[in-house]
Amino acid sequence: MASTSGLNLIVEFNEASKEMESKAFEVRLRALDALVRSAKDRTLTLAGFREVSSQMRCWGDDLTAIVVRLRKACAASVVAECVVQALKRRQVLLRTARCDAAEQRLRAREAAVIAERSTHTSTLRATLEDLRLLGLMAAALSRTAMIEATSAIGEDRTVLMLAAREFGEQAADVLERGRGLERSAREAA
Repeated sequence: MASTSGLNLIVEFNEASKEMESKAFEVRLRALDALVRSAKDRTLTLAGFREVSSQMRCWGDDLTAIVVRLRKACAASVVAECVVQALKRRQVLLRTARCDAAEQRLRAREAAVIAERSTHTSTLRATLEDLRLLGLMAAALSRTAMIEATSAIGEDRTVLMLAAREFGEQAADVLERGRGLERSAREAA
């Protein structure tokens, strides 16, 4: 992967992480609102919806954790890329100065940093896979929330259905954004 395309990819990942963090926050707020609204009904009628709302809140927490991992892996990749580029510039200078021993040490260091960069790339891929799985889980949760919201009565039913629908939309956005990041990563590789 060329350093320019790699750094552009990191910028794209960071921008996506900001969007997803915002979505995670919105989902947690919506889930808390849904929990409060469904708690009014103390019967077992909305027990399933309360559980789904709790899971939606956990989903938001999980998404935030993945975003944090994504940012850390991006930062580590940038550092590794900078080190590789600096080592390459030093090698050119040493080659010009004909310092073979120092150049060999730099080559060895460069190989180690490139291996480290490969580890960061693997971490990014694993994080993207986790993001994809989290998106699929959210899609299932949103459908379950829609089903459970039908148990509510009156205005609460409408509000809970809206919460479930909004969660589904947020989940779909995150899933689509994750797919876009996976495509970008494959193209950059």
